[in-house]
Amino acid sequence: MHMKTTTLISKLKKPDNGRFGKNEFAIIGSTCYNNKRLAFELIEGLSEQYHIGYLGSESQPEDIYADINNDTYSALSHGAETEILDNSTHTKAIFRKAFSAHGLRLLMMEKDLVFVDGNYYRASQQILLLDQRHYSSLKQRLHKINNVKLIVLEEGTKEVPDFLKRHMENWDRIPICSITNTEGAVHVISKLIKENTPEIWGLIDHHAQDHHYIQSIRHCSQALKVYCKRRLVVKPEKERIFFNSSQFTFIPETFKNLGAMGKLLSAFRQNPDKAYWVLDTRYQRFDQEILQLLHEERDPANIATVFAHPKTGMPIPGACIWEPKAYPLLLTYLAQGIDNLSSILLNSQVKLLEIPDHNSLNDDLKQKETDDNFLLFNL
Repeated sequence: MHMKTTTLISKLKKPDNGRFGKNEFAIIGSTCYNNKRLAFELIEGLSEQYHIGYLGSESQPEDIYADINNDTYSALSHGAETEILDNSTHTKAIFRKAFSAHGLRLLMMEKDLVFVDGNYYRASQQILLLDQRHYSSLKQRLHKINNVKLIVLEEGTKEVPDFLKRHMENWDRIPICSITNTEGAVHVISKLIKENTPEIWGLIDHHAQDHHYIQSIRHCSQALKVYCKRRLVVKPEKERIFFNSSQFTFIPETFKNLGAMGKLLSAFRQNPDKAYWVLDTRYQRFDQEILQLLHEERDPANIATVFAHPKTGMPIPGACIWEPKAYPLLLTYLAQGIDNLSSILLNSQVKLLEIPDHNSLNDDLKQKETDDNFLLFNL
């Protein structure tokens, strides 16, 4: 008797990520040493603007593991699988295992930019480092070259070789610079990242206990209309019948009973490649001056851009722009049983803004009594 099998197809929308990060570039074309040298020069030129990761390969892994196994001060030499050493300037982690692409992506999830050694790893975008002395090995890696964004010529290399022109139909439209002009390469990469800045959608957080919630939602939607092409409201399916408006779009609450965090996660699940501007309906005093400042100071290099409370210094999650990189981080916090957005913002890489002294919101917030749940934001 043959049993009928059913294949379940997930409707979960996947983010538009590469193998290791949204903005990833494999440097390919020369030796590992030269690939790393170019990566380091690019990192030096871009690290003030972006959080960057680098993925390469250790040239002598056997010697390194031999040293670890013989080091009695290393936990790995005594059977541990992971050792993390922390000090005031950096943290060093050693793992006795090889990571999958998924595991490496988790390590890089907060990075704006990831460079990888193309001799060992693939990436969704490539930087060609052309050295005529290594064309024979490059010909063996043509299958890794499918989306070149920049061509860098080593000293002594004057032009793109014919075998690459045949392989890349658009080679004449790809920026080319010399290895001696890393500033030009930095400019090209920076421009690509800015062009890939996520679009902002509004997310209106409304509360059932607010008797004027429909009016409040419309007010917030109108306030965000200037900055967000789409405004979303997360509500349970059964409550949609009470609303009818073309000013905003309803999406289902897929993370239930989690308050503001559940609504934010529901929005990210619906479209993980957008940034979400959360505006709580209780914050009627957030005027256009405040909203414009938040928009102008938005920094996609952080997981969020948010105002600090003038009295406590705590982040105000009710008026906050969350970047797509926050999505996996929020899920890791949720897995640890943490669903307080204020705590998450306080312990994450965020851009914290000050409310202008002359704005009336400053005085309003300072006069409110502290509320453990809403941190003085219930206006």
